[in-house]
Amino acid sequence: MQTFLSMTKLPKIRFFLALAILITASLVHADIKDLFHFRDILDDMAPGVFFVFDNDNTLTRPKQTLGSNQWYVWQLQQFQSQGMTAQQAFEKTEALWVKIENKTEVKLTEPDVAQTIKIIQTKNATMLETARSTDLHKATVEQLRSVGINFLVNPPSRSEVTVKSNPGSLYTDGIFHMGNGGDKGKDLVGFLKETGLQFTKIIFADDQMENVQAVSDALTKAGIAHTAYHYRREDLIVKEFKPETAEIQMRVFEKTGALIPDRIAECSNKVDALLVTQ
Repeated sequence: MQTFLSMTKLPKIRFFLALAILITASLVHADIKDLFHFRDILDDMAPGVFFVFDNDNTLTRPKQTLGSNQWYVWQLQQFQSQGMTAQQAFEKTEALWVKIENKTEVKLTEPDVAQTIKIIQTKNATMLETARSTDLHKATVEQLRSVGINFLVNPPSRSEVTVKSNPGSLYTDGIFHMGNGGDKGKDLVGFLKETGLQFTKIIFADDQMENVQAVSDALTKAGIAHTAYHYRREDLIVKEFKPETAEIQMRVFEKTGALIPDRIAECSNKVDALLVTQ
């Protein structure tokens, strides 16, 4: 790490630019905090504040293990362990996930999540920022509406937006799809630049710490005040992921096209009966 003294040896322009960045970062109100109860985010409501939420394992989760975030990560690793390249494993996992999600019903991570968002939307703009591709836009909208969430209420913009630095991205209907390989922090800043939107502060919530850190870093660099929350409510469910349950659900899904609940997948007699009748 460079010391202040070593930085002075840089050409003057580079030195003062680096110094300006350090000063700006020190003046920006930037926090990273744990969030265990979604409703606590209401304390951040104030004029000019923009709320940005992740979806999977933050607002909703599938009613079954198959298709969950934790399944996705596990399946990706399984394909790679079979000799696939990272890109091949990603493409195959993504294709499977899209098929599953198009038939998946979801539930809220907490009973009052939808009501909390509705309260926020009475005074503040909200947006969903998701790693889901645009292939899942329709399914995402339908899943959210099934649990009482609608990001067309008080969105930051009613126009479609694509971030130039990420051609696979698309903002529409209050939902910002990052596309393949996006960075939530850089893409969020890119979205703000493309739209010219300015807010007094941004509140961000995501269950993945790497996304929380990426958003905080990007907003700090851009000089935007923010609080980035690491949503922890689903930690135990993720930790208790049972790959054997997902494997049984996948067998049934591939043979019948049906998604079965965990309680049935964990009862071998019922699974055998399902497969025999097909």
